Amino acid sequence: MNYYKWLLLFICCVCLACGQPRDQSSELTVYTSRHYAADDSLYAEFQRETGTTIRVVKNKDDTLINRLLTEGAQADADVLITADAARLHRAKNLGLLQPIKSKKLDQLVGESLRDPEHHWYALTLRARIIVHRKDFDTGALRNYLLLTRRSLVASKLTEPGPNREELDLILRCATRVPDHGKLTPWRIKVVQGQARRALGQVWRDIFERSHPDASAEQLNFECNRPYRAPLMLIVSTKIENQRIPAWEQILSGGAVCQNVLIAATSLGYHAQWLSEWPNYDTEVKEATRLSVGDYFLGFIYIGTASEVPVERVRPQIEDIVSWYDEGETAHGTTPA
Repeated sequence: MNYYKWLLLFICCVCLACGQPRDQSSELTVYTSRHYAADDSLYAEFQRETGTTIRVVKNKDDTLINRLLTEGAQADADVLITADAARLHRAKNLGLLQPIKSKKLDQLVGESLRDPEHHWYALTLRARIIVHRKDFDTGALRNYLLLTRRSLVASKLTEPGPNREELDLILRCATRVPDHGKLTPWRIKVVQGQARRALGQVWRDIFERSHPDASAEQLNFECNRPYRAPLMLIVSTKIENQRIPAWEQILSGGAVCQNVLIAATSLGYHAQWLSEWPNYDTEVKEATRLSVGDYFLGFIYIGTASEVPVERVRPQIEDIVSWYDEGETAHGTTPA
């Protein structure tokens, strides 16, 4: 078996667990986000040598993963090829991959370049050269994320959402905020899976009581409101004492919400920080066991973007920033 054939076999080892069983000798379906002509040459070489037809479905990584989630057992894909190992790891966690053991693959691919449980193997056709400029200020890169972060409406957020490891990271980042008095005056409630349906039913019932004329369509929307994204975080205050002004404790909670957005973005997800009517409803507060003196700071929806968010108009710095002049008086005027 020649080099090219082994590379194709290499690709085929990212096998999908959700597809329907069928005669693999006649056709092999590959879901791939790669768009290189070299890949097409490998497919053609494999077909010539084995007689197996290669059917290629090309799209973006997350789109392909979402398609597999939607199709479930009806998926016709045999192989998934992504642009990075992180998405393969996510596909594994979602139960989309099945393991395969091959001594030849283990021989060709180093241990650090394959999944420990043999769910995926790394693949490349060329060397990647990493160039590092030693005198470059890498600290400047930290600002790039903040300059490109953009919210996406909750209804445009789809599976997959953060896995448990990623969620733990988001939550740890969320708590690293200014906190006068070290009070931790905020709380975070995680809502995902079927818990979204249960919360949606509560919101629906409350909405129906306050809107007896609501249509079935409106009530159904309220029931599905928490279901708009794979994950929702409810951030609320937990005002601790009077020694630290309540307003400072609320501001600390607002910083928690912003850190959630930044952390989610850094992991490749999108999010939207919302309030909407549940944020201000007394019954919703009671149902969520929020104390009378506390507040919802927001409902943060997190998931994978189903479309690229469009940039919105941002304020001009000169319109919102002023520089304090040493000549200013207490009334904000400069003496003549």
